[in-house]
Parts: sequence; structure tokens; C-alpha cells
Amino acid sequence: MRTTLAIDDGLLATAKHRAQQKNCTLGQLVETSLQAYLSAEIVDEAPPLLPVFRSAYRPGARAVVESPRALKEFLDDEDTEHLRSTGVL
Repeated sequence: MRTTLAIDDGLLATAKHRAQQKNCTLGQLVETSLQAYLSAEIVDEAPPLLPVFRSAYRPGARAVVESPRALKEFLDDEDTEHLRSTGVL
């Protein structure tokens, strides 16, 4: 089947050069390259691994927070306490 494609001039020149190196036509190179690309797309990739963060939350612990600054101080203190208990600090 014949078709017309809009291809960047630099990409076309590189493809023509590669076809000449492989001793095949430009059409053959485009067809085999497209087949390889589409075959690779079928392969399912594993989802990326996401980091796991542990919380210093203690069930039953309650904090009375009266302002954003107080919340920040409470959370900072909690983080510091956790880091000390794990030997990081």
C-alpha cells in the first residue's frame, strides 16, 4: 500500500542513510521499524515503584491545634521524636 507521510527533513535523511547502510529500501526500513515499534508497545510495563513513607502516628494520640504554626510545631516535634527513637538523630 502506498501512502504519504510528513516527516522531518533531518529524520528522513537519517532514515535514507540507514536504509543505504542496511542495503534495503526506505520503505522496507520504515515498515520494519514501525513493526518493531508497535510490537514493543504491546508489552505491558510494570508500574513504577513508589516510595513508602511510614507515619509516626500513634493511635489514640490527640493534639489540640489552635493555629497553623502550632500544627507545624507539633508535627516537627513528632518527626524529631520519631527520628531520635530510630537512631537517625
